Amino acid sequence: MTPTCKVTVRVAGDRSLAHVRDLAEEADNDPTALFGRRLRTARIAAGLTAADVAGILGCTQATVSRWETGDRTPTLHDLPGIASAVGTSVADLLGFSASDAAFRNGWRACV
Repeated sequence: MTPTCKVTVRVAGDRSLAHVRDLAEEADNDPTALFGRRLRTARIAAGLTAADVAGILGCTQATVSRWETGDRTPTLHDLPGIASAVGTSVADLLGFSASDAAFRNGWRACV
Protein backbone atom coordinates (compact mmCIF):
# COMPACT_ATOMS: atom_id res chain seq x y z
CA MET A 1 0.00 0.00 0.00
CA THR A 2 1.40 3.39 -0.96
CA PRO A 3 1.04 6.09 1.69
CA THR A 4 -0.82 9.18 0.63
CA CYS A 5 -0.69 12.66 1.97
CA LYS A 6 -3.01 15.61 1.58
CA VAL A 7 -1.33 18.81 0.51
CA THR A 8 -3.03 22.15 0.19
CA VAL A 9 -1.28 24.46 -2.23
CA ARG A 10 -2.17 28.04 -2.93
CA VAL A 11 -1.41 28.86 -6.52
CA ALA A 12 -1.60 32.02 -8.56
CA GLY A 13 -2.98 30.86 -11.88
CA ASP A 14 -2.74 27.84 -14.15
CA ARG A 15 1.00 28.20 -14.70
CA SER A 16 1.71 27.72 -11.00
CA LEU A 17 -0.68 24.79 -10.81
CA ALA A 18 1.04 23.15 -13.78
CA HIS A 19 4.40 23.62 -12.04
CA VAL A 20 3.05 21.92 -8.89
CA ARG A 21 1.80 19.00 -11.01
CA ASP A 22 5.21 18.70 -12.69
CA LEU A 23 6.95 18.63 -9.30
CA ALA A 24 4.58 15.94 -8.02
CA GLU A 25 5.11 13.81 -11.12
CA GLU A 26 8.88 14.20 -10.83
CA ALA A 27 8.76 13.12 -7.17
CA ASP A 28 6.76 10.01 -8.12
CA ASN A 29 9.59 8.90 -10.40
CA ASP A 30 12.52 9.92 -8.19
CA PRO A 31 14.30 6.82 -6.80
CA THR A 32 15.36 8.69 -3.67
CA ALA A 33 11.79 9.74 -2.95
CA LEU A 34 10.54 6.21 -3.60
CA PHE A 35 13.12 4.78 -1.19
CA GLY A 36 12.04 7.33 1.41
CA ARG A 37 8.38 6.39 1.04
CA ARG A 38 9.20 2.70 1.36
CA LEU A 39 11.31 3.38 4.47
CA ARG A 40 8.58 5.45 6.09
CA THR A 41 5.94 2.84 5.28
CA ALA A 42 8.09 0.03 6.75
CA ARG A 43 8.91 2.11 9.85
CA ILE A 44 5.26 2.89 10.53
CA ALA A 45 4.26 -0.74 9.90
CA ALA A 46 6.87 -1.76 12.48
CA GLY A 47 5.32 0.66 14.98
CA LEU A 48 8.48 2.76 15.22
CA THR A 49 9.09 6.49 15.28
CA ALA A 50 11.93 8.14 13.40
CA ALA A 51 13.56 8.66 16.80
CA ASP A 52 13.30 4.91 17.51
CA VAL A 53 14.99 4.05 14.22
CA ALA A 54 17.68 6.67 14.83
CA GLY A 55 18.37 5.15 18.26
CA ILE A 56 18.69 1.66 16.79
CA LEU A 57 21.02 2.85 14.03
CA GLY A 58 23.05 5.28 16.13
CA CYS A 59 22.25 8.28 13.96
CA THR A 60 20.09 11.36 14.47
CA GLN A 61 16.35 11.60 14.02
CA ALA A 62 17.04 14.32 11.44
CA THR A 63 19.05 11.84 9.37
CA VAL A 64 16.18 9.35 9.32
CA SER A 65 13.77 12.14 8.43
CA ARG A 66 16.01 13.27 5.56
CA TRP A 67 16.11 9.71 4.21
CA GLU A 68 12.32 9.53 4.35
CA THR A 69 11.81 12.87 2.61
CA GLY A 70 14.41 12.15 -0.04
CA ASP A 71 16.69 14.99 1.01
CA ARG A 72 19.52 12.52 1.65
CA THR A 73 20.30 8.94 0.74
CA PRO A 74 21.91 6.39 3.03
CA THR A 75 25.13 4.70 2.01
CA LEU A 76 25.06 1.19 0.61
CA HIS A 77 26.83 0.12 3.79
CA ASP A 78 23.91 1.45 5.90
CA LEU A 79 21.13 -0.31 3.99
CA PRO A 80 21.23 -3.70 5.77
CA GLY A 81 21.05 -2.02 9.19
CA ILE A 82 18.19 0.23 8.11
CA ALA A 83 16.26 -2.71 6.69
CA SER A 84 16.81 -4.74 9.86
CA ALA A 85 15.77 -1.83 12.08
CA VAL A 86 12.39 -1.50 10.34
CA GLY A 87 11.84 -5.24 9.88
CA THR A 88 12.12 -5.52 6.13
CA SER A 89 14.72 -6.41 3.51
CA VAL A 90 17.07 -4.24 1.51
CA ALA A 91 15.37 -5.53 -1.63
CA ASP A 92 11.99 -4.29 -0.38
CA LEU A 93 13.40 -0.87 0.53
CA LEU A 94 14.92 -0.57 -2.93
CA GLY A 95 11.78 -1.79 -4.64
CA PHE A 96 13.19 -5.05 -5.97
CA SER A 97 11.53 -8.41 -5.87
CA ALA A 98 13.35 -11.72 -5.81
CA SER A 99 12.49 -12.19 -9.48
CA ASP A 100 14.06 -8.89 -10.62
CA ALA A 101 17.24 -9.35 -12.64
CA ALA A 102 18.90 -6.43 -10.83
CA PHE A 103 18.21 -8.11 -7.52
CA ARG A 104 19.51 -11.50 -8.64
CA ASN A 105 22.61 -10.06 -10.26
CA GLY A 106 23.75 -7.37 -7.88
CA TRP A 107 21.82 -6.76 -4.70
CA ARG A 108 21.62 -10.26 -3.25
CA ALA A 109 24.82 -9.62 -1.21
CA CYS A 110 23.13 -6.68 0.50
CA VAL A 111 20.08 -8.57 1.71
